Amino acid sequence: MDGDAAARLVDRIIRQIDADAPPLIFDPVTNGATSTIAHRGFAVEVGVGRCDQGSLDLMVGVALGVVPSRDRASFLAQLLQWNHCTSGIGHFSLDDDEVVYIVSRHGLEGLDAEGLTGIIAAMVTAARGATEAMALAELSAGVTVE
Repeated sequence: MDGDAAARLVDRIIRQIDADAPPLIFDPVTNGATSTIAHRGFAVEVGVGRCDQGSLDLMVGVALGVVPSRDRASFLAQLLQWNHCTSGIGHFSLDDDEVVYIVSRHGLEGLDAEGLTGIIAAMVTAARGATEAMALAELSAGVTVE
């Protein structure tokens, strides 16, 4: 499947979940396309992208917040522990502005609206738990939350 076909497939599925979402248009320069939908109070980025190994995959991400300035090192260590605990749902990542995301990558084979809805629901549930844990970690000034 090429990038345009993958973007059209995911876009059709997104329309079933959120008809008002911006359209996915594959960009060959960035090797991907993303759109944002709202789900249970979270903005969820959904798209397709090609990884370095060449596969074209579904990508789902939820922004959680900014790395706290207080006890930054403890918080980043906690993120590594959380990465271990969320195996199978997604993993945590940081962007250049130190915004924390939970992200996941999935194959496109057999993807349908029910499957994408399930992925989004799992990601939002994990994001809700992570934002609560992030708030507790910041309040506790370095005490780890497990």
